[in-house]
Amino acid sequence: MIVTMNLIFSFDSILSALAITDVFFVLAAAIFVLVVVDLLQP
Repeated sequence: MIVTMNLIFSFDSILSALAITDVFFVLAAAIFVLVVVDLLQP
């Protein structure tokens, strides 16, 4: 769970730094990856 939170903050920092037009797409992809990782954990 700690790793997942670190990933969320990392993505948030990256998105804040980039601030590009593809933010919504990147955010959606990041959320999808985090959900998959969370589901794979026992």
